Order: sequence, then C-alpha cells, then structure tokens
Amino acid sequence: MTNWLKFLGISVPLTIARSWLYIITTISSSLFILFPISLITYNNYYHSLIPKNSSFKIPLNFTILNNSNKIHSNIINPMMFKDIIDNELTYNFEIELSILCKPKSELYSIDKIQYEFINILNSDNLIKSSSSSSSSIVDNDNNDDDKKMIIRKKKKRIFGDVFHKGSFILNCDPYEIYSRNNYIIPYNFKFLISPYLTKISQSIVLNFNKFKILGKNLSNMNEFQINLTNKNNNNNDNDYDFLIDDNFSFLKIEVIWTGFRYYLVKYYYSCYVIGSLIFFGIMSGFGILISYTMLYINNRKNQPIIKVKNS
Repeated sequence: MTNWLKFLGISVPLTIARSWLYIITTISSSLFILFPISLITYNNYYHSLIPKNSSFKIPLNFTILNNSNKIHSNIINPMMFKDIIDNELTYNFEIELSILCKPKSELYSIDKIQYEFINILNSDNLIKSSSSSSSSIVDNDNNDDDKKMIIRKKKKRIFGDVFHKGSFILNCDPYEIYSRNNYIIPYNFKFLISPYLTKISQSIVLNFNKFKILGKNLSNMNEFQINLTNKNNNNNDNDYDFLIDDNFSFLKIEVIWTGFRYYLVKYYYSCYVIGSLIFFGIMSGFGILISYTMLYINNRKNQPIIKVKNS
C-alpha cells in the first residue's frame, strides 16, 4: 500500500499506513470469512431448534369398495414415524387432496363430502381379543353362535372407533375451479393467454381438517384409516363425480410451534437476517478485539527503551 501511495506522489507516515492496512485487513476478513461463517452458524442454530424432519407428509392412496358409497384410504401406521415424534410437542393433522372433477353434460355438481378418521386394530390383537372372548363363553347348545356374535361385536367396536370426523363442500363448477387455480387472469381470457401462464385443468387442491393432537397421544395411536363418504349419494354405488389423484394427496402432520420457535418459523427470513447479523457482530467484535489487543502488545514490545543517565 505504501508503494502505491509513493507512486501517486503521496507521502504517508509508516504508522498511519500500517493502521490503515490493519483496518482494511480486518474489514475484508470480516466480510469474506466471518460473515459466511455467521450464516452457517445461524443455520445450524435454527435447525437445532427446528429439526428438518419435525413436520412430514404421508402419501394417501384411496380405493372405492364395491357396493359402497365410501372411499377408503391406505392404512396409516404411526409406528413408522414414532422416532420422529416429540412427545412434548403438539401436532396438527391436515388432509391435502388433489381432486379432479369428471366432465358432465348436465349441470355441474356440488357435493358434501364427509371424512372420518377410524382406528384399526392389528390382526394379532384382534385374534387375541377374539380368542379371549371365546374362552369366556360357557359351553351350551348355542356356543358357536355366541362366539360368532361376540367376535363380530369385538370387530365392530374396534374398527368402528371414529376419533375425528368432519365434512367439506366440493364445488365442481368450472368457474370456481378456474378462479382457485388462477388468481390474476380472468376466466374469459384463458384461451387468449399462453398456457404457460394459466392453469386450465379441472383438478383442484383442497386443504382441510385441521385438528390438534399431542405428541404422546400420536405416538401411542393404533393404525388408522381415512374414509370419505358422499352425503349426496344414497344409492350405495361407487359412481362419484370426482376422482382423487393419489400422486398429489397427502396427510400432513405439522408441529405447532410455540414461544420463541413460533416467531422463528413465522418470520423465517426476517429472523434469518437478524440472527445472522447478531452472530456476525459477535464474531467480528471478538475478532477486532483480539487483533487490536495483539497489535497493542506488539507495539509495546517494539517500543525502544530510553534510559535516562543521572548526571
């Protein structure tokens, strides 16, 4: 730096040039070394409080039983994600369905769909409960009939245990579906706009059924299943006006954060900037303090010792 100043014809004392060199080195090292480290530090701090796998999705596959107006999902086993669940936290259940309305020649349909969460007992416990019930029956002429009746009641009580239910309205009006999928471009202009800017499919994504459950209750749950029933279809047939796309249908289980972690999640970007600046300020402060302390110590060592002679 001193050579450049001499080249420009500027003479600067060596002490001032050395001080400026220390300042520039400190600022550049803080920006290019400490600032990236502060970003990484805050990222690790954030994920230590908010783990990446704390919230997750479970794929849903629905099937329609013959001679029934119910749609059954795949069986969900909470033991699959038991290691992820924190018993001290509260979780939120939410169903996300991708529904495709069937084209109809007559007026569009508006259906009321009811959903149920049903507990299911595994086969081992079912056999054990059935055998214990059968062994408690006293032998008589109707012994076989009593066994069947008790086992049937046992199955009905176990498989009919609904722990949550609700309903939602499915409106297959094309105008309604288009307005949900496209917020800016009006319906009458959809054929005048590039298809890359509009979504003209008849599928719609619905999010519903938010209810809370404690982590300790979730980890101790039995297997369960989600059933959908069309309340407008009373003929017990499987002719529905819509289809469910299993590739984009999920059961979302999300953590309900409280306290300080609630603000970290809700204001993610603001907290990211503020937190990174705080870590950057702390590390830069320590770096400047240590560097100038070492500079001060070295300057004192290099100072000449003046001896005063007594006359």
